[in-house]
Amino acid sequence: MSMYLTILFGLLVTEMSLLFVLVLPLPFTVRRSVVRSFEQLMAMPQLKTIAIIGYVLVGMMFVDSWKRAGFVGWRETENLGHVRPSKTIQEYTTRAYNQRNLYLSGFVLYFNLCIPTVINILHSLVKHEELSRSGSKTAAESEKMKQLRKELAQKEASLEALKKQKAGLEAHFDASVESKEKTSTKAKKED
Repeated sequence: MSMYLTILFGLLVTEMSLLFVLVLPLPFTVRRSVVRSFEQLMAMPQLKTIAIIGYVLVGMMFVDSWKRAGFVGWRETENLGHVRPSKTIQEYTTRAYNQRNLYLSGFVLYFNLCIPTVINILHSLVKHEELSRSGSKTAAESEKMKQLRKELAQKEASLEALKKQKAGLEAHFDASVESKEKTSTKAKKED
């Protein structure tokens, strides 16, 4: 294997290992440290530049391997008048190597998309876990709580007013009943 394929294979194994570690059910503290480390690494502009250049080169290798592997159909139908009886061993070997390069570079590019996606999912999980552990509410929930507390205060004030009104009506009713009893008692005594 040539040097660039060895590097490509090493990158593929590294990405596979990293993705394997990311999808493991790790404890919260380990997940949080992994997410923070990834965010710190992606904040470095030098590392971003190196990663972009590396993945552009891998993308170019992918396109080159695609063309050389013979997946483009117009190559086979180019000479319809002249049909070759068979391909040589060298052509089969070259095509196999190009297919290998195609698969290696394709998987490297694929894992390049998978790892940030998994990191974003882990970031959401860590954020949710931190919110649930701290017991803090989101802004929408706290706004709703304020609204509900305001409504509760209004209803309690209305309830107090109704209690006072009830007490006043009971006092008025009792007073009117007592006055009727006094008048009826006086009327009975006079009879």
